[in-house]
Amino acid sequence: MFNKLLIIGARILSLGFFSYPLKALTLSKISRPLIPVFAKHYQINQGDMVADIKSYKSLSAFFAREINLEKRPIAANDWVSPVDGFVQEFGEIDKEQTFTVKGTKYRLNELLDDRTAGKFGNGGSFIIVYLSPSQYHRYHSPVTGKVKKLAEFGKVSFPVNDWGLDNVDKLYVKNHRIAYQIGEETLLIAVGALNINSIVDSYEAGSEKQGQEVGYFTFGSTVVLLSPDKQLEWQQDLAPGKFIKVRSGIADYK
Repeated sequence: MFNKLLIIGARILSLGFFSYPLKALTLSKISRPLIPVFAKHYQINQGDMVADIKSYKSLSAFFAREINLEKRPIAANDWVSPVDGFVQEFGEIDKEQTFTVKGTKYRLNELLDDRTAGKFGNGGSFIIVYLSPSQYHRYHSPVTGKVKKLAEFGKVSFPVNDWGLDNVDKLYVKNHRIAYQIGEETLLIAVGALNINSIVDSYEAGSEKQGQEVGYFTFGSTVVLLSPDKQLEWQQDLAPGKFIKVRSGIADYK
């Protein structure tokens, strides 16, 4: 019964008449007094921030804060983490372009579309990383290669935490998301969380730098990384629930 009520609540949050005013609040100066409260509650490391906490004009601006990337050096691996976040799942993509997250099977053409998925081969590897509302909200290129925005999908968004995965069927297929191709062999899908969240592109056109910023969220979200054509050898200490830092090493090509 309680879970049903939570699902109903999540569906209400996904409706515009509720979420849009809440989003407007986070974007407005009225939300500014909430910033220090939020930072204290989540014990945010202000030493990593580029700007002083008092300089942010809204809660949304604080969510999208930049950090000093000199404190996040790029590891000498083929794949580095695109975000600060918690590993939800990682593993292999099978010959039918299918991978499993918490018992739910996802096909590549569900996350994308038939035409886009058809450009890639069968097999490969994937990893999903969750960003809580308290974490650094910008996502970066895991590999060396030009960033190309493929498409946007979905109009509404449910929570992307463990509760959302357990209670919303095919969560990643339903939520608003943006798909990027990086180089020839890597896909990055930025998945929104609730309709108060925005996904914003910020990559430099033509740049091929590993670790470069690709975009940012204005609330906690999830990044799905896929290597549809190549198998990866994951770092030995990688595990579901592990916190990983942006630009830290996560895998190498086999």
